[in-house]
Parts: sequence; structure tokens; C-alpha cells
Amino acid sequence: MVATTLALSDNYAHKRVASSQLSQRRPSKRVRAGLIQRPHMSSLDSLPTEILEQIFLASLNGNLLLAAPRVAVRLSGSEALYRATFALAFFNHALESVLNHLGISLLVPIPEILWTIGDIRSSTKLY
Repeated sequence: MVATTLALSDNYAHKRVASSQLSQRRPSKRVRAGLIQRPHMSSLDSLPTEILEQIFLASLNGNLLLAAPRVAVRLSGSEALYRATFALAFFNHALESVLNHLGISLLVPIPEILWTIGDIRSSTKLY
């Protein structure tokens, strides 16, 4: 019985030593969090929000938001962008008057050839 107790105590002591050695070799969570490499921001992600809005409105392509999720997050807070996108999607037959009515005519470039509703929906279709 005494031999069994000594063997068990030696086993626990070995585990304690192993865990203390493990904690010495392993950096803390804060240090490990600092060591993790964050994904590099693309040049598109580093642009100001106002320029990103203009790029999105000029391209009329909803797939831009799928290609650059950080851009989508930044653009999602813009009420003017929601209004302009809605106007482009549903009221393109009288685009200039709708944009003037909403007070956002300066935000949206007026294309020379207006897109049909089908063209706009197909270009913003999420795959």
C-alpha cells in the first residue's frame, strides 16, 4: 500500500513538473494574440468610405461587396448609399428626378445610357 501511494505521488509530481514546463514554453494568450498575423489589407480596403461609395455607385455591381467584405461593412452604414441603390434599381426611368427628390443627385453619376431594371438586377445578383 505504501509503495502504491509513493508511486501515485511520484506520478502526480511528474504531471506537475510537466505542466509547469509546458507553461514556461508556451506564451500567454495575450502574447499569442499579438503573434497572429492579420490578413493584409488590400489597397481597396484602405480607401476612404466616400471614395468607396463613388466606386460602388459608378460600377453598379453588387458583387463588389462579395469580393471585399470589409468594404461591404464600411458601406453598410451609409443611408445615402441605400437610397441611391434603391433609386437605381427601381426608378431608372426617371432617374434624375428621383435623385433630385431624394436630395442625392450629386452622389450618383448619371449614365448616358440608362440601364434597364433587368440589367441592374443581373449585375447585382448574389451568387
